[in-house]
Amino acid sequence: MRGPNDPAPNAGVKAIDPETGKTVWAFTLYQGSLTNGVLATGGGVLFASSRDGNIVALDAKTGKHLWHYQTGGNNAAAPMSYAIDGKQYVALSAGTVLFSFALPE
Repeated sequence: MRGPNDPAPNAGVKAIDPETGKTVWAFTLYQGSLTNGVLATGGGVLFASSRDGNIVALDAKTGKHLWHYQTGGNNAAAPMSYAIDGKQYVALSAGTVLFSFALPE
């Protein structure tokens, strides 16, 4: 996701052990934001919206990057989830477009 002329990372998503306060894993982002958010799912996948236009899927236990999609817009919202007829979706508003992705079963 980082290009050769992009700035060094200055933000990210961290998983913190609530009992010890220690960082379990960290995933760096390259642009910090006060308006982007994170969505944790019961299926062990964490979705994060980043200011640079990406929606990112991470393994909730390890922080491993699973997938990302560049929306081409300015993300200023958290991902959300919904279901229709038993099919799960994740959606994100980016700029003037609403993106929706069906999750695998």
